[in-house]
Amino acid sequence: MLSYNFAVRFVNLCFFVRKMDKYHETFHMVFALLTHVVFLFVQCIWKMIKMVPEIINDLAVDKILLETHLFLRNFPTSTWKNRSSDLPLRTIKTVIHTLAMLKGAKVKNE
Repeated sequence: MLSYNFAVRFVNLCFFVRKMDKYHETFHMVFALLTHVVFLFVQCIWKMIKMVPEIINDLAVDKILLETHLFLRNFPTSTWKNRSSDLPLRTIKTVIHTLAMLKGAKVKNE
């Protein structure tokens, strides 16, 4: 049950970060607040990444990989060059790296 909750939380956090970034570009007046909120959600993802080795076999890796794919498709690496921080991009890359490290070649089957 813990691993399912982790996957759901991770997918929800990725979705929220993606949506917040769109608002971040639209509403310049709340830039500082949104940047802080995105940073807090990224920190939550980093804390959850630490739990992955213990529950990797129970995770819905396919859902996590789908969210990372959607994030990278919406925000390719080139879009981060002109931003003040690339922390969300580095976080997503760390998630992918962690899953690949733990699952090995099996991650391709997810």
